[in-house]
Amino acid sequence: MYITLIILLIASVAAASMLIYWKATNQMYRYWKIVRFFKRREVQPHIDSIRSINESIKATNSVVQSKNTQKGIVSFVKHSAEKNVAKGKHTIDKIKYKRVFDTHRNAYQAYLDFCQSKKLPLSDEEEAFIPFIEETEDLLYPEKALDRQLQKANDEYDSAYSAFSAAGEELFQIRNDSVEIIDRVTAFINSLAKHPKEYDTDVSEISSKKEEFKKAIDFGKEEHKKLKQSAVGAGTGVAAGAAVASMAPTAAMWVATTFGTASTGTAISALSGAAATNAALSWLGGGALTAGGGGMAAGQALLALAGPVGWGLAGASIFTSVLLFWRKKRKIQESKKQEIERMKNCTYTLKKLQTDIELLKAETMKFNHKLKNQLIDYSSLSNQDYSLFTDEQKRAIGAIVNNTKSLSMLISKVLS
Repeated sequence: MYITLIILLIASVAAASMLIYWKATNQMYRYWKIVRFFKRREVQPHIDSIRSINESIKATNSVVQSKNTQKGIVSFVKHSAEKNVAKGKHTIDKIKYKRVFDTHRNAYQAYLDFCQSKKLPLSDEEEAFIPFIEETEDLLYPEKALDRQLQKANDEYDSAYSAFSAAGEELFQIRNDSVEIIDRVTAFINSLAKHPKEYDTDVSEISSKKEEFKKAIDFGKEEHKKLKQSAVGAGTGVAAGAAVASMAPTAAMWVATTFGTASTGTAISALSGAAATNAALSWLGGGALTAGGGGMAAGQALLALAGPVGWGLAGASIFTSVLLFWRKKRKIQESKKQEIERMKNCTYTLKKLQTDIELLKAETMKFNHKLKNQLIDYSSLSNQDYSLFTDEQKRAIGAIVNNTKSLSMLISKVLS
């Protein structure tokens, strides 16, 4: 008995040692590559069958489409009889195709899951076959095709919106940091005795631009509070109200500082019903048209970019528009097409706006870093007499003032 236990212990230690050795020397990976080779051979018939099904359905559709182009009464009567027979045959074939296709698709999916679990990269051919399967599925299940397109459009929108929002918040942080640098430059210039009078004018302009930015921040904070209070009361529903309530104040601040503030002259919280929604839309659109802003139309567009919050306020949520407003199948399909188009347009706009934000961010960072370095290089001149400076030092002070003016223009710049 003891001998048996010793043998089992030795065998266990040997197996564990072999496993550790295989992992350390990447032998396990090589092993799974060998297993994958045989699995790939096993799945090849499934691939061939899916290709065959795809070709058969396309051929059938082509024949039916060709018959539908026939004209004339005699052709129509004859075609109607043929169509009924062909339709019945086609329906039977499609049912058979679906059953067979599902089996082959599941086999290929199992192969993909295996590769993913073992961290084995797919070949280009294997990657390319995934959309081919989706295409075949769309041919067999046309009702699912729009759902997939809608999901894809939604995923692309979500990705674009996340990148757009992150870029906006990064720009806001850089601008906030720039305000601190502007304050330091202003204090530095004011500390110089006998500095040129035109510097006072420059400092005044710089301070004015800085105040515009700060006012936009305050406006964003205030409007965020008002939107939270008025969202449900404006007829947008509990879900929309909760969405607005969960929106961080930073979001409202970076939107206000990036796209400008409203000029409607009426507090949103003081309005009710449609008027409140309209005021919110007008603010997000940069103010009323009469005041030079984008008005409600621009607000609607921006709300479409604002994820669930925007969809809630604008009453254009995918789920409400598709599942609640449209009951009939034909209208549901049409609604999905409209949503896909709308989301593609929003995604395009988001990417364009993100590019504009990134350019503004890069330009702001350039002057931000330049001024930081200049303040370090010439900090020793603080509280000194400007009239005693060398020509080189005076030119440096002039460059600091000009760069600060440029930075102040950038932090107050709004995108259209």
